[in-house]
Amino acid sequence: MFYAIIAAILAAGLASVTTLQAAVSAPEILIEFPGDSSSNNRNLELKIGRALNESGEIVSSAYFTLYSSETQSSTLWVTDGTLEGTHLAAPYRISGNQAIAADVGLFFTAYDGSDVLQIFRTNGPGSSVLTLTQESVLTTSLKGVIGNDVVLARPGPSGQTAAWRLDGMNGAPSLLGLLPGMGVEWAVSNQHIEAISYDAGVGYGITSLPGDGFQPFAIPATPPNTYWDYPHRMGAGTRITCFKAFTHYSAVDIRQELNCTDGTAQGTRIPTPVAGEAGVPLLDSVLFHPLGDRLLVQGVGGNLPFRGSPTITDGTDAGTFPLLDGSFGDWSPCSNDRSGSLYLAANSNTVGQQLWITDGSLVGSRLVMNLPSSGSSCPRKGTTLQGSSMAYLQLGQTLIQSDGTPAGTIPVPGSPA
Repeated sequence: MFYAIIAAILAAGLASVTTLQAAVSAPEILIEFPGDSSSNNRNLELKIGRALNESGEIVSSAYFTLYSSETQSSTLWVTDGTLEGTHLAAPYRISGNQAIAADVGLFFTAYDGSDVLQIFRTNGPGSSVLTLTQESVLTTSLKGVIGNDVVLARPGPSGQTAAWRLDGMNGAPSLLGLLPGMGVEWAVSNQHIEAISYDAGVGYGITSLPGDGFQPFAIPATPPNTYWDYPHRMGAGTRITCFKAFTHYSAVDIRQELNCTDGTAQGTRIPTPVAGEAGVPLLDSVLFHPLGDRLLVQGVGGNLPFRGSPTITDGTDAGTFPLLDGSFGDWSPCSNDRSGSLYLAANSNTVGQQLWITDGSLVGSRLVMNLPSSGSSCPRKGTTLQGSSMAYLQLGQTLIQSDGTPAGTIPVPGSPA
């Protein structure tokens, strides 16, 4: 049953759909996964990108990993929604970070034929796999992508951390710069690397490493702070990176708040959407979800009027605001529709569970429908082709297709429970 559900999601999510009025075929099983696949594969963590098909064409595809209980390892797969386009994307044991290439393919960390952990690239076919590193890496060494190149962290001299850029086609390395102490968290946005580091003698620091070869520089702490106090939980969009840090308003007034940066000193600040107030208070469990050139903040606390509401930010005061009116206990992101919008299931304190869609603006955020209490489960699943307005969501135990309207949000015909 699980394999039928996953196959239905992959097939539906990558099928070309024009309108809801068009006939929708019943889901079909693309491929039976290996019988020893573990039950841990209930969330394939699809990475939507592009791959080469058998004809050498570039097509929309999804990369995912399957864990095998028998081999105690994961393998990398790709699908374009067709039987012939669903296959292994690499012959190696997967372990570590992955990142979609800007144009075609996926960067991933895996063990080579000599059981050494390396960074590879695949364009989809297993025969396209290319080894980019020449010496062992860590599972956390792959930090992101700038263009079609890999951002890589390695131990540097004198206890420092070295940031490298590897050419995505041939693995040629170029040193971007050195971070003081240990690299804690990294993010890539606006063609910059923002890296949080920690040195026992100095404390926390944030370094910006421009991807264009300019020298790295330290980003100063946001006022009223004179030093960084535990910056962490970074999230990156196309233009900005945001994170949580402690703000010292006085010796007794210390708050954990939203901080954002575009990789420059002047573009690093604490957004203060309410005039005369402090910044946006964040919960320990805060998460950031990219939405266009902005970030959707999940985990706003404190006593602000929009506590608990999905909050959008572009790093500025005016560009930081709650997306939904009313009081919300919690919410979770669902599938996006590949045309710039994101679905979310929100728990309204007055109405109950609701399904919303948003493009990150107030006018582009609207209620789709009220949900039964059992419909609160909304993990990310399949999406449609680029430019389509259709999305596929798992609400409770039902696979739903939606074009963002109440009438166009219906169960997928023939989908198993």
